[in-house]
Amino acid sequence: LTVCIDIDRSKLRKAAHNASIYNIPKEKLIFMTVLECYRNGDLQTEVQNKYLARNLHHRLLMSMMVSSSGSRPQHTETIDGYTIGGVELLPANIHGVHIDPPWGGVDYGTRGKNSYDLTRNLFVEAVDDRHQAFDISSNPTHRSESESLDGRQLLALVSDACNKVVYSLPRNTNKACIGQAALRAGYRGNVEFEEQFLNGRLKCISAYFGQDFRSLVLQEGSRA
Repeated sequence: LTVCIDIDRSKLRKAAHNASIYNIPKEKLIFMTVLECYRNGDLQTEVQNKYLARNLHHRLLMSMMVSSSGSRPQHTETIDGYTIGGVELLPANIHGVHIDPPWGGVDYGTRGKNSYDLTRNLFVEAVDDRHQAFDISSNPTHRSESESLDGRQLLALVSDACNKVVYSLPRNTNKACIGQAALRAGYRGNVEFEEQFLNGRLKCISAYFGQDFRSLVLQEGSRA
């Protein structure tokens, strides 16, 4: 089961529609606007119950209100057979998290080779707790003066939900700043980098955290 997270519900609707085009089994995907229900990979039932109560309250309000268009907005909805919302459908455990935050616009590639920095160039705006991708209210140290998270803080926050994280980043991201972010998030050991190419050109990288990858390096060395 894959739980897809975004703070923008309209993007989740588009993602659900795209999933239907490629015939991805509907029981394999859930689309959500929250992820603070997890800690160390385990579902926090008290947080889940908070959202269940909020959903019930929302539905009660919506049952008494009709918008000018005549339709009742739904906290939980179905798009092309896929569920958006439905916090009660969350699995008891998650085995990993893949994050692909916005990189700050199309100019990220102009910053030069190895010059994209997680603390200077990547920011995720904090939003109100109704549509919050990650819970930053419980840890004030994660907030910046501009009420946003930088890329290093984002990794630290996500690693609290699950230790195994895949972080998609621009091809020119500075590797040293990724290592510093890993240390700040509590990781020790090593990080694996994977480069993604399209038509022979490097497009982006993925950094893998939460596992000892030295065995892969030894395997590559034995083949050489």
